[in-house]
Amino acid sequence: MSGIPRRLRPSAAVLVASTLFAALTVLLAVHGFAPFAGEARIHHWVTGHRPAWAVHAAAAVTFLGTGAPPYLAALTAGLLLARHRPTTAGRRDVLATALAPLVVLALGQAVRHGLMLLFARPRPPVADWIAASPSGHAYPSGHAFTSAVAAGLLMWALRRTGRGLPTAAAVAAVGTSAVAVGLTRIYLGVHWPADVLGGWLLAALWLALLLPLLTPGAPLSRATPPEVGPGDRLPGAAGSANGGAGPLLPVGGQGAHAPRHRGGGTSQPEAGGESTRSTGDRRGVGGARTPTTPARPCPGAGPWTPIVVHTEAVTGRRGVR
Repeated sequence: MSGIPRRLRPSAAVLVASTLFAALTVLLAVHGFAPFAGEARIHHWVTGHRPAWAVHAAAAVTFLGTGAPPYLAALTAGLLLARHRPTTAGRRDVLATALAPLVVLALGQAVRHGLMLLFARPRPPVADWIAASPSGHAYPSGHAFTSAVAAGLLMWALRRTGRGLPTAAAVAAVGTSAVAVGLTRIYLGVHWPADVLGGWLLAALWLALLLPLLTPGAPLSRATPPEVGPGDRLPGAAGSANGGAGPLLPVGGQGAHAPRHRGGGTSQPEAGGESTRSTGDRRGVGGARTPTTPARPCPGAGPWTPIVVHTEAVTGRRGVR
């Protein structure tokens, strides 16, 4: 996997979630997707302990796992992320960031629905249902999966954009609500416990697969260009602003000028190109020509160092060429 980017390699979370989901599915398949003895006992107990107030509360909580609430949570996650994009990000990048959690949730719903049709596990008896009218098969639970994915996206966005105790409290509240939605499906008699567990495991697998694509390692944010000061050295390339013509020298802020040799002339290469002399050479004692000191390159200048020119002497502004 050395050629695969690190953020695209299977993580430990992917391996754990996929292994557990596959193991649970195999166990159910070997059992003919019928309820295990422990599931039947739990189902029997909850159907005998459902006072009216508890049923109303469970019905209110279970509503968070279907319809608009999960998508509103995913949209909130996207808006939080888009709000914290760098100011240099374009409109398309900001829009993509805002819609990415919605796409993750919608694609997950499609995958979960396909698996539900494939496994076709029967639900508990209709006579045991209360305050709910589910449709489709039982495994994996749609409410458990949807609420867990939506909550995971929102928790992830909160952790990336916030800090401190308020953020931690919000993350805990969102996670608790997702767990509560799954438990209400068992309490209302419309799912076996393994259905809810399968929904949570599938949601964990889905988030572990897709969230790395939305992390800072992915090209979701543009780097803010560094500020350039007098004499700063910028990383350059052959196609830099100076046309790749070679090293150019940063010029100081006091009376910007190109480096000169002693003698006041400009340097000219000789025909052989091996040395540099000044056209303003001074005459020594007896009329002998005294060569001036060769031009010295700017410290740190490399073959591809771009120029940083302060044009304030001409335009009154500083600029980068």
